[in-house]
Amino acid sequence: MSTIKEIANHLGIAHSTVSRAFDPASRIGPVTRKRILDYASEIEYKPNAIAQSLKNKRTKTIGLILSDIENVFFTEMLKYIEISLKSYGYRLLISFVQTDITTERDCLELMESSRVDALIMTPLGRQNEEYVKKLMKQCYVIQLFNSNYDDIDSLTIDDVDGVRQGAVSFSTAVTVSCCI
Repeated sequence: MSTIKEIANHLGIAHSTVSRAFDPASRIGPVTRKRILDYASEIEYKPNAIAQSLKNKRTKTIGLILSDIENVFFTEMLKYIEISLKSYGYRLLISFVQTDITTERDCLELMESSRVDALIMTPLGRQNEEYVKKLMKQCYVIQLFNSNYDDIDSLTIDDVDGVRQGAVSFSTAVTVSCCI
């Protein structure tokens, strides 16, 4: 497995230049960047995500804790969250609260030790309030659907309005189909 230093030695350039070549936002000449990336591709070099996260103090990982693995809605939501995150270069770390196997606290500890950049969760209650507040100092936390924690941003769904909009759409569709 090749390293940045080996690429630098082979190309006769500084290893810091090689490192910067893998960051699209860094200032490096296009010819030099292409030369580095072409050689890296030739030897099938992949940047070390762990080393990058230590250097940048960001893991490019978003944690997701779900309280109901069997809910089809969560499965669909999970698919779209991952697609969206990948488009921004982030990975998704998923943990499920499973009675008698894992607790919400276990999942929170996993996210903390994994140094996620942000955490999305469906809290079961307020039993881990102090731990969640501690996590909020480390990363951004958002709760989905139920607003168990007052101090955490929430993404909620207005079920009543959703049913109303669905009923209007359904009645419109029925009216249109009956008239055709």
